Amino acid sequence: MTVVVAHSTAADGTFSATGKAAWDANHTLTGVGTMAEQNANAVAITGGTINGATVGATTAAAVTGTTITASTAYKGTYYDANTSAGGSLRNLSGAACFQWGAGGGTNCTVDGSINMNGANAHIDMSPTGTGHVSINPTAVGDLDNMVIGATTPKAITGTTIIATVGISGGAF
Repeated sequence: MTVVVAHSTAADGTFSATGKAAWDANHTLTGVGTMAEQNANAVAITGGTINGATVGATTAAAVTGTTITASTAYKGTYYDANTSAGGSLRNLSGAACFQWGAGGGTNCTVDGSINMNGANAHIDMSPTGTGHVSINPTAVGDLDNMVIGATTPKAITGTTIIATVGISGGAF
């Protein structure tokens, strides 16, 4: 690359304040592109590719764009995703709340409460194949406003059945 410096004021040879001011105000560079004369604290990159550089390592700032693509992993304060190792969504204290795909599988784990209370929502838990649904609370809970066995009746095992209206069906 050839760099040409064109100067309209003769250099005074002393690098005095006057010479520096004259130099700064009266020169042009050609052959170096527009980034060569930008201030270091206000560089505008308007195209091209940046390879092999860490952005924000010393002074982190917001990233604005349309897509962030990571070839191996995306990691942030509250989110990290690795390829076959799965990923994790974290709360403000850094504790993992939701993990997925550990070991390359498609399993999900929730470490906390799940509130499914959308207005007029229809919530299905429908495992396929040999999957099943297990509900194992650590304390006694309630199952309100539900028909048990409406589509596919199965045996009910328990210690006491209390009916507020009546019990119907086969032989007792």
